[in-house]
Amino acid sequence: MKRINFIYTLFLLILTSCNGNVRLYVSPAGNDINEGTADKPLLTLEGARKAVRAVRLKHPGKKVMVYFKGGVYPL
Repeated sequence: MKRINFIYTLFLLILTSCNGNVRLYVSPAGNDINEGTADKPLLTLEGARKAVRAVRLKHPGKKVMVYFKGGVYPL
């Protein structure tokens, strides 16, 4: 039974990683003129919001996932 659960979980991970989701990254060391990639993250929550809206306009069918690196994000 554990093996079946492992295979099912692995299958779900593969499906979710290949489904074409857009990933945006935000970091206190980032900059809002960046693309929002892991190497060039965004800086603010406002920058992330704008990036999500831009992605949704350009690719309406894709899901957008925003990852926040550890730190303080002042409002």
